[in-house]
Amino acid sequence: MTFTACPSVPRQVNEQGGLDGQSPVSGFAPVPPPEMRASVLMRLVDWLDRQHQRAVLAELDNRLLDDIGVTREEAIRESRNRS
Repeated sequence: MTFTACPSVPRQVNEQGGLDGQSPVSGFAPVPPPEMRASVLMRLVDWLDRQHQRAVLAELDNRLLDDIGVTREEAIRESRNRS
């Protein structure tokens, strides 16, 4: 794929989306190694999953909370946890 900034200067786009072997954001910030990007992404996915589970827990009725051994107060306290 060829990217043309001006008609007389064609530049090649690399697999990462950068130009001429650079990352797409090379002028703005360093690009972390792939293993770090995966780690950060997985931490975000895990956090979002926990937030969803806490929201569902807060919406359970008292009978279901009793079935799993959690009081209403514990469910509310856990649902407010942001970690």
